[in-house]
Amino acid sequence: MPDRSLPLNGDPRATAIGFVAIIIWGLAALTVHLTRDLPTFQILAIGFLLGGAALTLWGRWLAGGFAFVRQSPRYYAIVITLVFINNAGFVLGLRYAPIVTASLINYLWPLLIVLLSVPILRRPLRWWHALGVAMGFAGCLWLVTGEMGIHLSAEYIVGYLAALTAAISWAIYSLVLRRDFARVPTYALGPVFFGVAALCLLTWPIGQIFPGSFNAAWQWPALKDLLPLTLIGFGTFGLAYACWDYGARRGDVRVMGAGSYLTPLLSTLALAILGDIPVTTTAWLACGLIIGGAFVGSGREIFALKNHNN
Repeated sequence: MPDRSLPLNGDPRATAIGFVAIIIWGLAALTVHLTRDLPTFQILAIGFLLGGAALTLWGRWLAGGFAFVRQSPRYYAIVITLVFINNAGFVLGLRYAPIVTASLINYLWPLLIVLLSVPILRRPLRWWHALGVAMGFAGCLWLVTGEMGIHLSAEYIVGYLAALTAAISWAIYSLVLRRDFARVPTYALGPVFFGVAALCLLTWPIGQIFPGSFNAAWQWPALKDLLPLTLIGFGTFGLAYACWDYGARRGDVRVMGAGSYLTPLLSTLALAILGDIPVTTTAWLACGLIIGGAFVGSGREIFALKNHNN
C-alpha cells in the first residue's frame, strides 16, 4: 500500500539534500564531455552498474545485511521502468532531434513536477512555485538557444517525443517516490540500478538487429575513460540519485523542481571552463534569470530551513 504517513510539504533538510543532486548533475557535463567517444548506452550501463554496487554495499553496511533488497515488486517495477525510460528517452531525444531543442523539451520536467504535484500529491499550486519555475524555464530557453533559435520540424518528431517522454517520466518518478515510497530506504536504489543497467545492456543486441539505432558499436574503455566513468557511476548516478531520492521522498519535491533549472546553468559554466562554449553577456543574463527563478521557487523553503536550524 502507498505510504502517505509523512507530511507532503516535507522536511526542509531533506529538500536541501535534494539540491546536492542538482549541483552534481550540473557539474556532470565535465565527465560526460570526457567520455564523449563512448556509446551513450554503454556509458549508462557502466554508470548504473557502478552506482548500483556502491549503493548496495552502502545499504549492506548501514542495514547490517541485505534485507533491504526485499522491497515490493511494485516498487521495483515502477522505479526501474521510470528511471530507464527517463535515461533512454533523453538519449534518443538527443540522437533523433537537434540537441538544443531536445534538451529544452527535456527541461520541461521541473515545470511538470510543479504542475503534476496537484493531481498526484493533491497539493495546492502556490504562486511562488509557479513563478519560480516559469522564470527558470525562460532563463533555460534563453541560455540553451542563444542566437541559434528553436526549429521544430516533422522529421524530428521521434526525437521530440522521446525527449518529452523523458521529461514526463522523471516528473512522475519524483512525485510517485514522495507519495508511495516515502519509507523505502534510499540504498534500495542499488538493486534498482542493476535492473536499469540490465535494460541498458539489452540495447546492444537490439542495436545489432537494427544497426545504428542504439549506438551499438560498444568498445573497451580507454585508460583515459576510467576516471570519468568512475565519477559518473559513483557521483552522477550513485550519490546524485541517492540525494534526489531522499529529497523527493522526504522533502518538498516542488521546491526541488523549481531549483532544478540551476542544472543547465552549472552545465554551461562547467563547459565554459573546458573552453567549449563562450559565456556571453546574454548567457550571463540568462543565468541571472535562472538563479532568480530558483530563489523565488525555493525561497520560503530556504527560510524554513534557516528557522528550523535556529
